[in-house]
Amino acid sequence: MNRDSEELVPVAAGTAIEMELLKQDLLEAGIEVRVMGEDLDIGLGTLLPGSVKLVVFENDVARARAVLEPGKQSREQEKFPHPVSDPKPKGQGGQGPHTHYNADPRS
Repeated sequence: MNRDSEELVPVAAGTAIEMELLKQDLLEAGIEVRVMGEDLDIGLGTLLPGSVKLVVFENDVARARAVLEPGKQSREQEKFPHPVSDPKPKGQGGQGPHTHYNADPRS
């Protein structure tokens, strides 16, 4: 098949790190993929969110989206939730006993 006549189609956009991880997933699935816009992200940091794009040949778009879709759901679940802590213990007499200083200055 002649790839010269095929167009490149973006299938994902994000930070350089995110796109590098997704690129590995696509390569493992046997899909030829290119990262575009890395220089913008590296030079400008997060100034341009979504400036880095993964592109694949148009004949591979359906396969690429099938590979990326399950990972998208798991990455959304990986986002850190608000922390939940145990209730604070009840203090004794307001502030509770202090152990970092000597309460009796004579000793």
